[in-house]
Amino acid sequence: VDKVHYIGKPYWPESFWTSIKEEMHKADLTPMYIVLFQHGVSRDLMQDVLDSYHRLGADHFAGSPACFKLGEVVSAMQADTEQIMLIETMTLIHKVYQVYQPQIKAARAKYMVEHPDWKDK
Repeated sequence: VDKVHYIGKPYWPESFWTSIKEEMHKADLTPMYIVLFQHGVSRDLMQDVLDSYHRLGADHFAGSPACFKLGEVVSAMQADTEQIMLIETMTLIHKVYQVYQPQIKAARAKYMVEHPDWKDK
């Protein structure tokens, strides 16, 4: 949020950005990852990963053949993951914007009166 804060209009309240951050911290991404893994990882591979993890433990799983196989599949799903993350983020921002829309509209009207040369882009 801090990286894109600059693209906001100068009349957007700081509380809008704070609310987005708060909602992002509360967001549960587990359902998104469940769907991605159900579609991108075969049952056989996931069972192999789970068996290896239980057999080797957390300390020894990293570097195992099952870990590398899973890494390859997760890497192949990266574009889909990024696309779904963007959709989730935009949905969250839209939800927060709907709450702040009246306040933003009022702040915009006031700002336009105080800064008649300002042009929205």
